[in-house]
Amino acid sequence: MKKQDFINSIGCSIVIIFLGALMICAPLLEVTNITFLYRLFFGVYGVIQLGQFLILYKKKDYTNFFAFAVSFGLLIASFIWNLVESPKSLAFSLLVWIAVISLVKLKKADYYHDRKSRVWCMEVCYLCIFLLSGLLTCLNFAYQVDTQILLLGFFVFISGILETSEAFLLYLTKGKLK
Repeated sequence: MKKQDFINSIGCSIVIIFLGALMICAPLLEVTNITFLYRLFFGVYGVIQLGQFLILYKKKDYTNFFAFAVSFGLLIASFIWNLVESPKSLAFSLLVWIAVISLVKLKKADYYHDRKSRVWCMEVCYLCIFLLSGLLTCLNFAYQVDTQILLLGFFVFISGILETSEAFLLYLTKGKLK
């Protein structure tokens, strides 16, 4: 990973971390509109992934485009059908997003495995942490709106930290850990 790509990737990851921190603080600021925060997350995440795809387009890495497509697909679906009206629909839509993003991360790990790089082991570890935190988040959406916002905020925060550590791993190893 080039230095400029690394800086862009870290900057985008920090925006995701900041968004997670804002979502954690939202109940304290009496922002309890879960629909707004849900749509904000998918909108910001989708725009960040689109930006990263456009920056890394020359490398023919389409993982960011797939993440953008599923994020914007769920954002548009949340406007058509109110996906946040019940905790079950919120959990299911987030679970669908987690499943597709996990498949995207698995494809990225397979890319490194095909190149005989051991970075794929760390990518699979990041995938397992992402999947576990996402599943635990989805299982606990049956509580009040404040708790749902906190859970979503912690999940977004963890996702941002995982993306930051992934960017550091790719920069430090240059994708070629033998």
